[in-house]
Amino acid sequence: MKKVSFFFRDFFLDKQREKAKLEAEMKLQVTLNVTVPAGEAKPVAPLGVMLSQYYLPLQSFCDQVNEATNDYTEGVELPVKVKKGLRAKEYKTFIKPPSTSFLISNATADENPFLDYLGLWDVIRIKADLSKIAYIKAAKNVFGSLKSSNYSKIYFINKNG
Repeated sequence: MKKVSFFFRDFFLDKQREKAKLEAEMKLQVTLNVTVPAGEAKPVAPLGVMLSQYYLPLQSFCDQVNEATNDYTEGVELPVKVKKGLRAKEYKTFIKPPSTSFLISNATADENPFLDYLGLWDVIRIKADLSKIAYIKAAKNVFGSLKSSNYSKIYFINKNG
C-alpha cells in the first residue's frame, strides 16, 4: 500500500471543503419584505438602499414591479417579497394584494369616519377579488381585522335611518 503525501491529501480535502462551502452558500436564501406603491417603484431611497444591500439590480427590479402592478391604482401600497440566493444573481419577486387594513382605511374618509354597509360590502368584495378567495373567507378576514385593530372611529350606520 502506497502512502499519499500530506500535500496531496490536504489539497483534495481543501477542494472538497471549498466545494461544500460554495454549495452551502448557494442554498442560503435571503428573503426581503418591502412595501412598494403600485406603479411608483423608483431606485432611490428608501427602496434603493434596501435592495442595494443584497446586490439587486435596482432599475430592472423597479421596472419589473411597475409592470406587474399596472392593474392597481397608482399609490396603492403592495407588499412585495423578494427571494434571492446569497451568491446568486437571479431573484424572484412575489407581489401580494393590499392588506385588509389598507382597504378599510381607504373606505373611510378622514372627514367622515363612518363606514356604512355598502362600504363594508365593497371592502369584502375587493378583498375577495384581489386575493381570489370566497366571499365568506374575505368577510371573516375583514371582520377579524376590524376587531383586532380596534377601529374606534368606525361606526356601522344605516343611511336610511
